[in-house]
Amino acid sequence: RMSEGIRKTDMAAVLWSLVLVLAAGAIAEQKFAMEPQDQTAIVGSRVTLPCRVVGKLGKLQWTRDDFGLGELRHLPGFDRYKMIGSDDEGDYSLEIYPVILEDDAQYQCQVGPGPNGEDAVRSQYAHLHVYTPPEPPRIIQGERLLTTEDREIELECVSLASTPTSTF
Repeated sequence: RMSEGIRKTDMAAVLWSLVLVLAAGAIAEQKFAMEPQDQTAIVGSRVTLPCRVVGKLGKLQWTRDDFGLGELRHLPGFDRYKMIGSDDEGDYSLEIYPVILEDDAQYQCQVGPGPNGEDAVRSQYAHLHVYTPPEPPRIIQGERLLTTEDREIELECVSLASTPTSTF
């Protein structure tokens, strides 16, 4: 009789352990604590697109215009890109330096499915707008202009080489 009582107790303990393990697995969820936002950068500057993940179980990668950049922090083939931060803090922010015009694109942080079937997650898209500063303005009529007092003249000024094109 005693061994039968122990068996029931052991069986109950095993069942409760199984329930707890299954419940913990069901609770496991990959989610973003911080997602990238639209940003503006000037050619030659440094930009960081944030990505922090809680409960990361799957492989993480960044995409640029939906093209995968890779899963390693140093991103082979993309010398100016790297994932900064630490795995312990769930920080996989993308740093781009120096920024060039071709970096003007949509970026997304993606985490693949976990080993136990946890859902993959994707951040919102963030557009990086890249600008080039314009050249100093110059007067089209030339560096010197001869006029007389009280005479009204009209000068045309241009500033070239900016992205987007400067308007006045």
